[in-house]
Amino acid sequence: MIQFELHNQQNPELFTFKVSVDPQLQTILKEPLIVKFDTLTGDKGWETQIVPGGWASWNGGGCSRWNIIVMDNNRNILFTREYNSLYDGGELDKFFSFYCKLNKNTKGIVIGAHDGEWGHWTQPVLDKNTECLIIEGSKPQFETLSKNYNRFDNCTLINEIVTTNGEDVEWHTGGEGYTDSVVKQINQRFLEDDKITTELRKSVAINKLIEQYNYQDYDWLHTDIEGYDAELIMSLDYLPKFIIFENEHSKFIGTYDPCINYLKSMNYEIIEYGIDTLAVKQ
Repeated sequence: MIQFELHNQQNPELFTFKVSVDPQLQTILKEPLIVKFDTLTGDKGWETQIVPGGWASWNGGGCSRWNIIVMDNNRNILFTREYNSLYDGGELDKFFSFYCKLNKNTKGIVIGAHDGEWGHWTQPVLDKNTECLIIEGSKPQFETLSKNYNRFDNCTLINEIVTTNGEDVEWHTGGEGYTDSVVKQINQRFLEDDKITTELRKSVAINKLIEQYNYQDYDWLHTDIEGYDAELIMSLDYLPKFIIFENEHSKFIGTYDPCINYLKSMNYEIIEYGIDTLAVKQ
């Protein structure tokens, strides 16, 4: 009677959600249904009304991680079509979730979490299938991240800039914060110089942080740190079972190939999925 569809055939980088209501429901449905497309953490979204025979669609961009909530006119929830990474997710979402379901008591590290709405790591963490440190350097994004995740006892939230050796660094921010980085070149790819704010910030060395939280035996690492991923990975004293990192910006600044060669020398298998790379220890 109510059909849910997820399309990405026309553009593999875009996910479109569609909800349609069977015309036969008009015999029992006197008022429109309220349909809400919502993020996993439930603090954003868009909603509309659908009558029998009608439909609505929502463009989730490059992310399939949305729940669909159907309500009556009094906003009583009739049912929720929850995102399931094993059905709806991209290849890395499926890999991440499947790994954490198969391997109990895993723990990992997220560096560059932004506000926690996106990321291949979100579903296993929200499902409490893994323990983790979630690290975000930008202060505004960290405030939203804290609101989204501070109720989860499997997460430790850390507002720090993570670097190879813990030096003071120039932190470049601008726009909506998606390019905040210690690498100014990445901000300059998308923003004019007068739109970029630079400040001197303290940082913490990645290996010191791992030791501080007793995470030397962590299972996974997920980084999305706008061009600094490769350098940070190559500085690790403690290597996990698998690593997922953004490759686009590292390729742009020329640090990607050295990182891949390093990982291969450490017996990792490398698989690229668009702008992300998966490295799995053999």
